[in-house]
Amino acid sequence: MIATEVKHLTEADQLKQAFCKAIVAVAKQIPQKPTLAILEQVAPYVPHISEVAANLHTWLIDEDLIIPFNGIASFHEGRAAYTEAIYWSEICRERAEIRLGKNHPNTATSLNNLALLYAFMGRYGEAEPLYLRSVEIYETQLGKNDPSIVPSLNNLAALYKSMECYGEAESLFLRSLRILKTQLNCDLTDIALCLNNLALLYQSMERYDKVESLYLESLHIFEPQLGEDHSDIAGVLNNLATFYKLMGRYDEAGTLYVRSLHIIETQLGANHIDAARSLNNLAELCELMGWYSYAEPLYLKSLEILAKLPVKDHPYAEITCRNFRYLLQQALVNGRTAELSNHPITQQLLQELRNN
Repeated sequence: MIATEVKHLTEADQLKQAFCKAIVAVAKQIPQKPTLAILEQVAPYVPHISEVAANLHTWLIDEDLIIPFNGIASFHEGRAAYTEAIYWSEICRERAEIRLGKNHPNTATSLNNLALLYAFMGRYGEAEPLYLRSVEIYETQLGKNDPSIVPSLNNLAALYKSMECYGEAESLFLRSLRILKTQLNCDLTDIALCLNNLALLYQSMERYDKVESLYLESLHIFEPQLGEDHSDIAGVLNNLATFYKLMGRYDEAGTLYVRSLHIIETQLGANHIDAARSLNNLAELCELMGWYSYAEPLYLKSLEILAKLPVKDHPYAEITCRNFRYLLQQALVNGRTAELSNHPITQQLLQELRNN
């Protein structure tokens, strides 16, 4: 009797392991920034991925442990369900530390992914120690020049840029590039991403002589590798357009902003947060060109997208609100309010500005 029960239990375990293996294969197909097509494709499997992560993780082999958690977090992030994405990333870190130990490279990956979400939501103080710990684990376990460390270095550098710690950011971006360029078979898109990030940093530092060439080099690498309509390329185009806007090259900036927005809306969706950022940037350009009636609806659409975020003080939302109020102020000062619509938000803010 006991032997029969053990046999049945073993068969059940084998079935669970096989199911988990199949689900891991699906979760691996979900990138960090999934397209609309990928979201639609994997949606039927999401309950199963969640079940594996929540209740069947003990049947995952060690090397697969964090994959379902990462997949489900990326799925929710792609749907702008950031609270759910953070939840699964936090559970991922906890499970990795318990099963693999606090110094395992996959634990470092889970720390990096959680920090990335915190940083995205403007929670910089929570993100920094996670990035630093992730880097420390990689350095200790794999060595200071292992390419696995590059995502954490890049993300920490981007965080320091957001915090205006430009010297620290530059050092980390340059270190990432050095590591990648010493690898014989490195992913060229990783180099392109580093170049874009370094250009963005130099743009913030007003070291304009270095910026354009870095963006163009990044695009030159990205486009043959990913195709011209990839969301990563949209990000570089948006950044290059902002540089051209700063340089007064408005026609070139407008062309790139429109192309970037089209890629984002097609690949990621019209309500993706990247679309909100692009709309804000295009609205700023229209405002600079004196096209108030074009800028207003772009700002309003951006604010509509950002209003759906689970936190109301997201950095993007603050920037867009500030820019929109400035547009309305300029319309009041220049006597051009008649060019604006009767949208309730526009009229409410105009009244507030008049009262002040």
